[in-house]
Amino acid sequence: MRTLVLVSLVLSVVACSGEEGDPLQDTVDVAASASSQTSGCGDIQVVVHDESATHALFLTVSDDLAWDAANAGQALSRTYALPDPAVSIVARWGDDLVYLHCSDVVEPGREPTVDGEAVAVSGSLTVTVVPSGRPVEPWDFGGMATLELLGVTLEDAEGGTATLPDTVVADVYVGWLPG
Repeated sequence: MRTLVLVSLVLSVVACSGEEGDPLQDTVDVAASASSQTSGCGDIQVVVHDESATHALFLTVSDDLAWDAANAGQALSRTYALPDPAVSIVARWGDDLVYLHCSDVVEPGREPTVDGEAVAVSGSLTVTVVPSGRPVEPWDFGGMATLELLGVTLEDAEGGTATLPDTVVADVYVGWLPG
C-alpha cells in the first residue's frame, strides 16, 4: 500500500511539473524576449521565435514597403492601426514552426505542427525599412527592417487574450526572395 501511494504521489508531481503554462502567454513572452531569434524575407515577412521553434510570432506586411524603400533609396516608415488588411500578426505554438519560413527547401514528410494560434486584434505596428543600397533587383531589394509593436493584443479562437509588452524587433534583413 505504501508503494502504491508513493508511486501515485511521484506520478502526480511529475504530471504537475510537466504542465505547460498558457501557450498564448508563453508565445507573447518569447516575442518580447531579448533572447528571441528573428528572421525575415520578402516584402515583408518576419518571425520572432524561441530556439526550439515551439513558440513564434509571425508578422507579415503586404504593402510593398521594402520595395518602395529600395526604389526611393532612403529609409521609409509606415504605421498601421490594428487590425489592418495589409498586416497579419499571428502568434503560434506547436513544433518546428519556422521550418518553412523564408525557405523553398522542403523535406518530404516534415511539416510544422501548429497546436494553436492567436491573431492581433488591436494595437499598432510601425515598420521602418532602411535599404541596403545595392542595385534593386526583382528578387533582391533588401534592407534592414525595424518593427515597433505598441499595445498589441492577441486573441485566440476561444477568446483568450494576451497583450504583448511594447516591443521593438530591430535589424531584420528583409526584401529578398527565397530561391
